[in-house]
Amino acid sequence: MREGHPSLTASIVAAARGVGDPPADPLAAELLPDVAAPWVRAASHAPPPLLSFLSFGLTDHMALRTRAIDEALREAAFSLKGELPQLVVLGAGLDARAHRLRDLANTVVFEVDHPGTQSYKRARIGARMPTAREVRYVGVDFERMNLGDKLAEAGHDDAKHTFWIWEGVTPYLHMPAIRATLETIGQRSSPGSRAAITYGTPDMTRLGRHLAPLVGIAALQAFRILGEPLYGLIAPRQLHAELDMVAYRVLRDDGVRDWARRFDNPRGRRLMVDERLVVAERR
Repeated sequence: MREGHPSLTASIVAAARGVGDPPADPLAAELLPDVAAPWVRAASHAPPPLLSFLSFGLTDHMALRTRAIDEALREAAFSLKGELPQLVVLGAGLDARAHRLRDLANTVVFEVDHPGTQSYKRARIGARMPTAREVRYVGVDFERMNLGDKLAEAGHDDAKHTFWIWEGVTPYLHMPAIRATLETIGQRSSPGSRAAITYGTPDMTRLGRHLAPLVGIAALQAFRILGEPLYGLIAPRQLHAELDMVAYRVLRDDGVRDWARRFDNPRGRRLMVDERLVVAERR
């Protein structure tokens, strides 16, 4: 991580969100570095099947993941009759939900991420007005700082309902950091609050018990070479147990192929990476 620059992962995810027809995030190109933004704008006019092929399925994966989380957020707002006081985006990266979702008109959004990524993002956002009621940036290094204290300092109210988004972060953290973050989520959530958490399984694919370990090893090495090694791969049963320990009950847990069926994306049904999304509610 270089000061004043987004992480490589944040940039890749934003680029993948910014292409497609329609793009999962129409603001993504505005948040990318100047050298990358024109390429994303040009790619957005290419046929989605070609984009999916050239990106090894990443564009479809990001579009599906984004839609699945947006859907869970809207369901939570609906359950609260449209009144969702707080949204916390953990590891926000170049996420633009606070500037594109009209559902957040009455919501205070807390964007939590490494200070280096945030300083870059705030400069790119500039004077653009959010669609959320308010956006507050909370600089946190998940491995070294106390998340709960930082949120409290930023004005997060643990007596009000909160929707938590933890997207694309857990695989890069060690288990103690994941557990500490879940504990903070549990402690700072009023009953009825919800969390949407993406995670990677140890196999990372659904190719079968013989091929899965080989693909998993190759993926681990690839991320290590890119300088962002994976530490926090976790099985569904273990994550569910961790959520139960912080008083969260699982509402649903599904993967990329489930999202593809729900959103009618035939290409998504052929994706090999088995990322999952668990949606849970505070008891």
